[in-house]
Order: sequence, then structure tokens, then C-alpha cells
Amino acid sequence: MFRSPIYTSVNLFAYLADEPSDAKTIILDEFPFSDFRDIPLQRFTDLRCLSANACGVKSVLGLPPLPQLTQLQLNDNQLGYNPDTPHFELLATATPNLKRLTLANNGISSHDILKPLKDLPALHTVDLGYNSVNRTHHCQLHDAVPQVMHWDGDGGETDCDSDAEMSGSEKGDEEEDDDVSMADSDSTWLLSDDDVDHISDSASEPDMDASDHQDEDDDDVIMLN
Repeated sequence: MFRSPIYTSVNLFAYLADEPSDAKTIILDEFPFSDFRDIPLQRFTDLRCLSANACGVKSVLGLPPLPQLTQLQLNDNQLGYNPDTPHFELLATATPNLKRLTLANNGISSHDILKPLKDLPALHTVDLGYNSVNRTHHCQLHDAVPQVMHWDGDGGETDCDSDAEMSGSEKGDEEEDDDVSMADSDSTWLLSDDDVDHISDSASEPDMDASDHQDEDDDDVIMLN
């Protein structure tokens, strides 16, 4: 699944050798390797985005210090099949400024292996699409990695305080507060049911004054003739 005649270790090293040391993006997708111990990334100190999708990665062990890295893509790998091996705790020192981590389709079935990610203060988005951990209550993910605001994937953008987790009474209270807030901000009045009925009755009554005034006008016309 992860190996191809085109994407070999020899080609991987040749590809990295041709990349300038100030490269901002490195794409290693489909090159076969299980961790980063033999991948020569040390000289790419200005790297912002590293993509290693569908490589057969089982661990981030050996990832060198990449202080400028903000995006790490590890989709379609094997990080969740051996819960003791991902070594996510290494990311705190290797990628201290990481903001987005994609882990879609990695066989992740427990939020426990994600707990080391809490040591990445800038991390705000983790993609867990196509992992069974998406069936875990969102608040458990929030408790494990509290600074992450978005868990993108087949569960959509969610957070611990999503509407789906609010009780009916809480939603009712929130909607009532929204109505009051809207009335204040728009400088309008919210009408009660009695007010609405009164307005409806008034609108349905014929305008007697207007009718009388019209009759007077007709009389005036007749007299002029």
C-alpha cells in the first residue's frame, strides 16, 4: 500500500539533496519510511510545512528540531495502530510552534495517545478525519488537548461547547438571551401576544373616519354642481 517503484528511499534522499536549505515546504508523500530517524531534515531550519502523507509512518521518532514549522501533515499512516509508539511528546521540542496537525486515517481509536499534544501551546487545529476516535465525546478531546479549538474531519469543526452538546433548556435560555440582545442592539421593542392581537384587531376594523370624510367630500362635489 505504501510502496511504489517510483517512490523509493533512494529517490527520497535524492529529492531532499536537491532542495535548498531555506525551503519553506517539503513534501515526502508516499515515500516509504516508518519514522524520521533516517530522514535528513536537519538542515531545513526555515521549514514551515512538512507533508508525509501515506508513507507508512508509525512514529515521529527522529524528527529533528524544526523551530519554524507550523504545519505537519501525517494523513494515511499507521500512527494509531501501536498506541505506545507515536512519540507525540517529541513534538514539543522538535516543533514548538506547530499550529496545525493532520492525522486523518491513522487508526487512532483513543484520545489518550493525543495527550502529549497539550504541550504545543500554538496548536489550534488537529484533523482526525476517518479515525474512530471521532466517536469519542468531544469534551474528552478537549480535556486531553485543551488548547485545540478545531477537530476537523468527518465530525466537522467542533469544540467542547458546541450546540450539539447543549441541553434543551440551555438552548432555550440562550435563544431568549439572543432575543433580548437583538432588541437592545436594534433599538426595537419585542411585542407580546396581546399586543399582536390588538394590532390585528385594529387593522381589521373599517376606518370610519375616512369613510365619513369621503362622504363629506362627495356632498361638497354635489353642491358645487
